[in-house]
Amino acid sequence: MKFLCSSIPALGHFHPMLPIVNALAANGHEILFAAPRGFHPKVIAAGFEARVAGMDMDALIAAADEPSAAGELLRKDQKAALMFTQIAPNAMYEPLLEIAKDWKPDILLHEEGEYAAPLVSYLLGLPNIAVGWPSPMRAAFQLERVEKSIAKLWTDAGVTPVSNAGVFRTLFLDTCPPTLQTEFGMSITTRQPIRPCILKESEHLSSPDWLSHMPDAPIVHVTFGTVATYNNAASIYTDIIEGLRDEQVNLVLTIGESIDPYEFVAQKRNVHIERYIEHEKLLPHCDVVICHGGCGTTISALSHGLPLMIIPQGGAVQLRNAQACERAGAGMMLATENISVLAIRTKVLQLLNEARFKQTAQKIAHEIHRQPLPSDVVSVIEKLVIKRFQKQCESGEDV
Repeated sequence: MKFLCSSIPALGHFHPMLPIVNALAANGHEILFAAPRGFHPKVIAAGFEARVAGMDMDALIAAADEPSAAGELLRKDQKAALMFTQIAPNAMYEPLLEIAKDWKPDILLHEEGEYAAPLVSYLLGLPNIAVGWPSPMRAAFQLERVEKSIAKLWTDAGVTPVSNAGVFRTLFLDTCPPTLQTEFGMSITTRQPIRPCILKESEHLSSPDWLSHMPDAPIVHVTFGTVATYNNAASIYTDIIEGLRDEQVNLVLTIGESIDPYEFVAQKRNVHIERYIEHEKLLPHCDVVICHGGCGTTISALSHGLPLMIIPQGGAVQLRNAQACERAGAGMMLATENISVLAIRTKVLQLLNEARFKQTAQKIAHEIHRQPLPSDVVSVIEKLVIKRFQKQCESGEDV
């Protein structure tokens, strides 16, 4: 079978798809990605071919940064909503449709936040499979907003919009641990649980030399992801360092490409600042993770049974992750307006010293590892297409 795949061009959206895509490829199915040209190196590095569709992340961010028609500058959450529900699907829709008409896939497989694929699959009479983010489902009012934002794309295509922008129409692969999932998320009729496998960036990356020579103390890892919109606030890193450098902890910050590590003054031996360290190399050594609530970091930490302090940076999914972890008892949330050196120190020490946080995080880790592997879900997908084929034959439709 042939699977045409699409996602927002960011690793946090692309990576959740790869485990099931790899499993499908291992079973002999054909894979093609539709992605903006600047994201092709990531697709190719993952072992797949790509055709050009959509806008690169830098272009999406720039378009969302434009003032509104009234000249108003949008908040971060408003920019994210505009980018994901209008700019990105509008840019992806026509080229994705043309690729699908030319390549003739059997199924469109997309991540939860790529909204052009459900419409293209609907127009072509094909199944669509949505790979969910490893995070709680949106609230009802948020889903309604998504429907309204996407509705014009459907009506302009000459069809009546379907519920939830068509995302859950055929099959929804839910990577969210049950403890964190919402009642609505658990009730989706097309829901199929699947393990959120954590991908290794490279087998050849080595751990930093200093990782095995740090002082004997708990390790606190700080990361605000790989997207420049969220990891460029130097003041937050400074407050975290000031709050924890004099405590009996080892502090490891990975700050990405937006900020030069040399902007920070020389630090004590227990503070290490790098641009990037692969999670699989670092997290097994850690005790607490401080992050923005991005799906990749949050689920990676929980997969290792690590409690979190989450400081959301404007994305709606970040807030949902933070609230769900706090509600479950696997972490604590710190709103940006409440950031202070004292607040950071107090919450991190609480996470380290109160066993209940670690116990809950370990419970969620057990849930994650009990969910079906992607290789086990391939047969579910294959049966789905066989069933559709049989229905077409019975109805006399073209197959």
